[in-house]
Amino acid sequence: LGKFDDNKVLTAITFGIKYYLEDNQFTDTFSLSLANRLRCTNVH
Repeated sequence: LGKFDDNKVLTAITFGIKYYLEDNQFTDTFSLSLANRLRCTNVH
């Protein structure tokens, strides 16, 4: 995955909050995929 840039992380979080207000379904999927990705990263 490479290094995460703080600005990119903040942008992703901002988009998540923005779309959470508009589309809970999208945010739930996005959060789950992001959490799984972080979990996999921590394992390796």
